[in-house]
Amino acid sequence: MFMERFVSAVPIAAGWSADRKFCVTDTDGTKYLLRISSPEKEAYKRLEFQMMESVAALGIPMSRPVEFGVCEEGVYSLQSWIDGMDLSEALKPMGAETRYEYGVESGRILRRIQEAPVPPEENEESWDDYYNRKIDRRISAAVECPVKFRGQNRRILRREELRAAGILEAAGVLPGIHRDQQSELGMPV
Repeated sequence: MFMERFVSAVPIAAGWSADRKFCVTDTDGTKYLLRISSPEKEAYKRLEFQMMESVAALGIPMSRPVEFGVCEEGVYSLQSWIDGMDLSEALKPMGAETRYEYGVESGRILRRIQEAPVPPEENEESWDDYYNRKIDRRISAAVECPVKFRGQNRRILRREELRAAGILEAAGVLPGIHRDQQSELGMPV
């Protein structure tokens, strides 16, 4: 059995993903993040793992992809473990200036992530369908999440209005299209 290679497996309930997540420890005491997904997500999860490899190669501070494969429960991704705490707890004692500085640094990291090469498209789904499915998932997760922020409902409604009007796409907000591809399509970068 796949899980027998680990001396411990502690379930992780946090997060919005439907993946089953564990903090696992192998026989030499090394901890990893183990994510197990349903078998029908294999192609998507393989592409996700390849993207993680591309991003990790840029030196981004993140869990490192270690191994991808198939197991009895579905498909799995094994990543290096990073000790830490839930962001909602970590932010509480911080002042506004510190939170702002972390936000700026996050933006810098995101800019570097967007420079990662994109693997060849294996998914025949259109970007519209993918994007709308993703936004629907994120909105549902935000509504169900117990942590709220001021103006959240107004932002969700505005996003829905813009999406319905096609303004996000017209403004060049097309997730998954790299900046180089945006300029080739004549879109603002």
